Amino acid sequence: MWQIINRISKLVQSNSFKSNDSYKILNQDDEELKRIIDELNNKKESSDKKSENTSKNSNNSDAVKNAFAELGVSPNADSATIKSAYRSKMKEFHPDRFVKLDKELQEKSRRKSQELNSAYDILEKAGFVK
Repeated sequence: MWQIINRISKLVQSNSFKSNDSYKILNQDDEELKRIIDELNNKKESSDKKSENTSKNSNNSDAVKNAFAELGVSPNADSATIKSAYRSKMKEFHPDRFVKLDKELQEKSRRKSQELNSAYDILEKAGFVK
């Protein structure tokens, strides 16, 4: 980045003097500046490609955010952590654990387990779970 700033400052200085030497510097610096900008663009493109691969962990859709919150894991959790959280939550809220209790608790556990299944499916479809 400093290379670009230095080149731009030389360009500005050479434009302010308007001499033949400054135009030579301008042309040399202009070519070098283009080269540096191309290099930076290439680096940015490669980092964009890398971030596409890791963007799964920073996906901003509400459904994915809610799914992570439902399972109680952070958005940058790995697949094993998500699976573990899902299993422990399902053990806690599985409807079979509430069979001997009243109907209201059975219904709540059924709804909660459906929500957990839905959250896990969303993360699985989004590629967070392998």
